[in-house]
Amino acid sequence: MTRRPALLEALADVRELRRAVLDRQLFRGYSGYARILGGFVALIGAISLTVSGSKEPLHHVIVWGTVCALSGLINGAALIYWWKQGGEELDGLRPVLDLLAPFTVGALSTFALLTYSLHDLLFPTWMWIFGLMNISARHTMPRTFAYLGWYYIAAGTACLMLPPPLFINPLAMGVVFFAGELVGGVALVQLRKEE
Repeated sequence: MTRRPALLEALADVRELRRAVLDRQLFRGYSGYARILGGFVALIGAISLTVSGSKEPLHHVIVWGTVCALSGLINGAALIYWWKQGGEELDGLRPVLDLLAPFTVGALSTFALLTYSLHDLLFPTWMWIFGLMNISARHTMPRTFAYLGWYYIAAGTACLMLPPPLFINPLAMGVVFFAGELVGGVALVQLRKEE
């Protein structure tokens, strides 16, 4: 009879130890506010394209390329700031390097789709890649990121089902990324508040 409570106590200790190990693995270099700002950049890009009424794919490619570059600069600057403040040694930045493979596949896919003028496949592809990036970060980021990854994959699949011409109707892209980055940013801000 006394053995069962001891076993339950041991299991509770193991769970607590596991929770402590996982908490130590969380990567704290990403900025929630930078991610939220990146979501606003995507929404502003979508609204500007919608207001312009442009039906020229090249114009849309330039705006989305600018959105990607601005969001990357904002998040990269926040990461560098954190690192300069004594965030981690270089080898502690491995979670950032883990995202290079899916990001590279996204860039190569974008180049291939643009080469063959398959613009309407860009939004689903970007959403799927971003979903995979969030899922791959699930072990070093808040648990929300796994769900967020599946949200992007589901959104990309839904976009694939929309009738063409999807690419010159940018609101779907802007709203999906704004909502996703808002949720991801809030999860990161919450992580910092809990420290």
